Amino acid sequence: MKNLVILFGALFLFISGYFIWPIWNQESSAELWDFVPENSGLVYESNDLGGTLLRLQDLESFQSLIRIPSLGKLPDHIAKIERLTGLNSFYSFLDKTSGIISLHNTGKNEFDFLYLVAMNDLNTTGVVSKLLTPLVSKAIEKQPRAYLGFELNEVSLSFTAGRLTYLIYDHYFIASFTPYLVEDAIRTFEDENYKSFREVFAEHHQITKIKQDEGNVYVNYKSFFKGSQAFAANDLDKKFLTSAFLDLNIEDDHISLSGFSFADSSKTLQMIKGITGAPLDISDVISNGTSILHHFSFQDPYLWRDQQKNADLHDQKTSYSDLSVIPRDALKFLGQEIGRAIQLRNGQKVPILIIECKNSEGLIHYLDAIAKQIPNQRSDHYFVEQYNQHIIRQLPVKNLAALLFGDIAKDLPEGYYSSFENYVLISPNLPVLKEFLSDILNENTWGKTLSKKKFLKKINKASPHTIIVNGAKSWDHLYPTMRPQWQNDFMVSEMIFKSFRHIAIQFSSIDDKYFTSIFIEKNSPSSERNSPLIKINTVEFDHHLISKPYLVTDHRNGNNEIIVQDNKKVIYLVDTDFQIGWQRPLFLPIVGTIHQIDFYKNEKLQYAFITNDSLYIIDRKGQNVADFPKYLAPHLKSLEIVDYDQKRNYRFSITTQQGDAFLTDKSGTPLEGWNPYHFEK
Repeated sequence: MKNLVILFGALFLFISGYFIWPIWNQESSAELWDFVPENSGLVYESNDLGGTLLRLQDLESFQSLIRIPSLGKLPDHIAKIERLTGLNSFYSFLDKTSGIISLHNTGKNEFDFLYLVAMNDLNTTGVVSKLLTPLVSKAIEKQPRAYLGFELNEVSLSFTAGRLTYLIYDHYFIASFTPYLVEDAIRTFEDENYKSFREVFAEHHQITKIKQDEGNVYVNYKSFFKGSQAFAANDLDKKFLTSAFLDLNIEDDHISLSGFSFADSSKTLQMIKGITGAPLDISDVISNGTSILHHFSFQDPYLWRDQQKNADLHDQKTSYSDLSVIPRDALKFLGQEIGRAIQLRNGQKVPILIIECKNSEGLIHYLDAIAKQIPNQRSDHYFVEQYNQHIIRQLPVKNLAALLFGDIAKDLPEGYYSSFENYVLISPNLPVLKEFLSDILNENTWGKTLSKKKFLKKINKASPHTIIVNGAKSWDHLYPTMRPQWQNDFMVSEMIFKSFRHIAIQFSSIDDKYFTSIFIEKNSPSSERNSPLIKINTVEFDHHLISKPYLVTDHRNGNNEIIVQDNKKVIYLVDTDFQIGWQRPLFLPIVGTIHQIDFYKNEKLQYAFITNDSLYIIDRKGQNVADFPKYLAPHLKSLEIVDYDQKRNYRFSITTQQGDAFLTDKSGTPLEGWNPYHFEK
């Protein structure tokens, strides 16, 4: 499995020694950057590979990464090189050596790396030759070939699989395990029709770089977006950026990058062009169930709204032709912040729009007044519900939120709204809005959680645009979207990735570019070592697992347990000691999430989930609750638990792949009109 790691690029330095000495003392007529192709998605640059690698060995964050199985092979390779060559330190040998590693998309779901290294700082040719001899496999001869007048060579390494294609030009060593990437490097240097990365993104090299760091990272966003699809299917904005240059710094408890981004046609960053930010103060109304927060702040809401071009919103205005809706009128109620908090439900992203107001009552009355303007509508036709002393209403017309607040509400064509103190909340999903309100009322929010509060103090609180990713929550959404070849590696390493628990990406407008800061927080070494979840243990199954691990709770003691399913459709409960508590067969795979509910209202938890066609509720011993499972229909897609009054009188909301919806009572019997409900297409 290929991974972007500085270590692996450094390994290729040794191979070049066989052919370096005939040209060792020639003065180079080219620079390393002249070989880097324009289509590189990500480029890493270091002026001291050896020193950087040596420092990384002492960092907990780096040690965590190399505990991932595919990356764990790299220290083994280093140890093998030192043993075969007699080197006391591989890293010292690379001291002061400059290098570049570029990432490239090589297929529909594949990527690989191009390695470019300057060899002029190595030892004498005799020393290099002596060191390299044991590293090249004798079983397969070197195979040279010509390409555009350059000699390419292929060799097999004795310590790893795969054949390395490489080129020596002056004192530069250029290599890859994908042959045509080396050919791309030659074309970039030799053919004037192929531009280099530096030529296309010349603005990167006009920015002052920090010398005392772990190197520089350059991004071609179009190619990076394409390459990211090889790792996981995602819905990243294709036009979010054009390119970026970032200084890299790695510490024990965090990884940070800072520099500048460039964006020609980004609707998102257009919102903050020339905008002065305000403090991020909405943490008290951000539920701990939030996986991603998109936050905008401004001193002047009118200027912020005017920055949006609204090209996609002009057509929507025709539906308001018979209403006197003036979008700017709503802005007088706004304060200085607006955010979109993404909640994950059954693999789907559900947004909550959070609007900080000078007068939340005024904005609520404004929305109510729009509803009253709709002709031929009776007041009793409008949805109104009281939830925990908060009134929830339905937006009266489609795309109203996007018309009023712009692109941040583009995924809210319909929705429900309510208020809490000086905030108005809008969501397209009623149960999710209720859960969000419940979390706020119960102080289950970022602002009331110590770890979240500490993290927010580490970032720039006055940035006009901030994206915060809750790593642990986002993992549950990321795993099902991964390509199959990656899922096993990440399943084994789940806790390592969850230890990188918060990510903040921030943007501020400066002239024709955007100052960019990325901060990735890692659990401190002490908390990670003391956590009971970091124990390394294994349990073996007779058949291949087809599900991710579902984390559940033992209500008797609060311990975490895991439910998994194998390819024979058998499900297993694995306790905290990695012992199988019970197992039972199912007819079909589990679909979506396993929920825990207090079905009997006795503080004991049961498991609720769906298969392709049925609703199941089973007890903690794996036995069916009476009258379950309940067959509903084929092609079920998602299950949500609805608890309107917080009294455990559950309703089960179930959708199908066709877009229909069932709503059942606690016994699994569909309610009138919901067997199923067919939404208008």
